Amino acid sequence: MSKPSAIIDLDNCISDDFWRIRFIDLSHPVINDRYHQYHSRCHLDLPGDTVAQVRELALTHTLLVFTSRPEAVRRQTLQWLQEWHVKAEEVYMRPNDCHLHSIELKEIMLSKARDKGYAPEYAIDDRQEILKVYADNGVPRVKRVFIHDNTNHLIEHPVRS
Repeated sequence: MSKPSAIIDLDNCISDDFWRIRFIDLSHPVINDRYHQYHSRCHLDLPGDTVAQVRELALTHTLLVFTSRPEAVRRQTLQWLQEWHVKAEEVYMRPNDCHLHSIELKEIMLSKARDKGYAPEYAIDDRQEILKVYADNGVPRVKRVFIHDNTNHLIEHPVRS
């Protein structure tokens, strides 16, 4: 019998993206352009303490990563997961030209995972509204996990070189 599956988010959930937030440029009219510099640095994040929870979860669950990061940074994302020993079976990412809100995007990811035969029993995300979507769509256990509760104040965090 295979392990049950669990959905995990990356940014601010297990990957400490706080130092990258300053690279979001809201002046760009196209959403992907706003986040290009932010996402292009994702491989430099340090893991948060929450990564230990995910490694423990992987002992009993098949991990499915649902991230709003674009496909353009898939290689860097997979590199980061491997480097920090997060064994995800599937990584669902935003199509490069997709401008859907993260809530709608992750609902679509859940549908695609179910189409592949996964039946997620557990989900972690840093955003309560996304967890509500999972719960409303039949994921029985959801948990808000975050590294930084308030990202309104930008401060410098250590960065790997």
